[in-house]
Amino acid sequence: MRNNFFITFIIATARAESNLKNILLNLDKGIKKNEVIIVCDKPEFKNEIFFREILPRDFKNLDISIFFNDKNIGPGASRNIGIKKARGKYLAFIDDDDEIDIQLFKELDEKNFLNSDIVLLNFEDSIGFFSNHHFLTNFKKMAVIKPNFFVEKLMFSEIFPWQCQPYLFKGSFLNKKNIYFPPTYIGEDITFNTLAILMAESFIYCPGNYYRYISRPGTLKSSGGFDRFLDCIVALSELSKFKVNLNYQNLLLKTSVSFLTFFLCVRLLSIDLMDRRVNEPLSKLLKESKDLYLSNLQLFSINFDCKKNLLSLYRLIEANILKNIKFDYLNDEKHKFYIYCAGPFGRSVRKLLKDNFSDSSFCFIDDNADLFKNKAVDNTPVIELKDLTKVDLNLSKIFICNPQPSFENNIYLKIKNYFSLLGISSSDHLIIKGSSLFI
Repeated sequence: MRNNFFITFIIATARAESNLKNILLNLDKGIKKNEVIIVCDKPEFKNEIFFREILPRDFKNLDISIFFNDKNIGPGASRNIGIKKARGKYLAFIDDDDEIDIQLFKELDEKNFLNSDIVLLNFEDSIGFFSNHHFLTNFKKMAVIKPNFFVEKLMFSEIFPWQCQPYLFKGSFLNKKNIYFPPTYIGEDITFNTLAILMAESFIYCPGNYYRYISRPGTLKSSGGFDRFLDCIVALSELSKFKVNLNYQNLLLKTSVSFLTFFLCVRLLSIDLMDRRVNEPLSKLLKESKDLYLSNLQLFSINFDCKKNLLSLYRLIEANILKNIKFDYLNDEKHKFYIYCAGPFGRSVRKLLKDNFSDSSFCFIDDNADLFKNKAVDNTPVIELKDLTKVDLNLSKIFICNPQPSFENNIYLKIKNYFSLLGISSSDHLIIKGSSLFI
């Protein structure tokens, strides 16, 4: 039964060694009783002492339920279980290893939210790279925000709704509009958030510290490969079901589709070409995966017939990227490639370059190089920007591989300004924005 609680906090977890108990202790500091639904996506943890020790009597202000999946189904499908089981008026999604502060809710209840479909909350990461604080200054505190105004500010901001954590979603709104996460391991947040924003009738901004995302460099190794490529197709297909009626909806939908298409290309570049599935027609692979079928794919400037195999699509994307890398020296020289950001995008670009320039040297650049185990990712060294002053940049290229356009541009300006201060010449052939490779 809905509305027994003010907020239901939904935590999908696949780690017994998580920070979960600390999160529960923080949630218990609220004055009102809230609900917590933990969905464990590793069936073998069912008998773990960690879960058996989470007893209701330990938390006076929490009603805790724990559900165990029969098999690993991923974060999207696990959160959907929480949505269906939730009894709170508003739903919040929490990762199992982040930090939250619910002090801002102490003086509030559902009446303060004026029945809004989505509540906007503060969000930041632990290394100072990402925050929505500046974006939220566009809105009056605890005042209703219309969807067209929200989307207008969103489109011209430094953030996009990649994460589901900086929001509360009204449970009855999600149920009425049948809004759920796609059953995927990646792209699930952006699809869910986009559909919710497209269908919401009102928003409200609740000020105060709330969510701190703990960045752990080098922990995204499971986000690439063949199955994650298919995940992007699934996430895209969920968005394609929405029928656009208003201009602001069309703008948001096009932007989200563009981002997911970009993710799809990045994951495509990470697949193992020895996998037998690359020789299967893409239409067959999609039909076997979630019963989806797309007659063709529009990938930036490339139209692809899904009756062809995936290897053909890989070669098209590869050729398009190599065409966009401009060399101001002979191609048979030994190159030095530096890739800023070691996430899935950076690793995919490194793989493509390594396949085509095997005699070259490769290095990742990250502002937190010391946080990477052995200062390396997949046997590729990780250095900081300042380390470039110690090397000869002749025959070198620096690729900025951050998927968010505003961050990509900020990193580009940061490198240019840094080199300028040191009196180092930095031509446009030296520093390349990763997004330009897909034009």
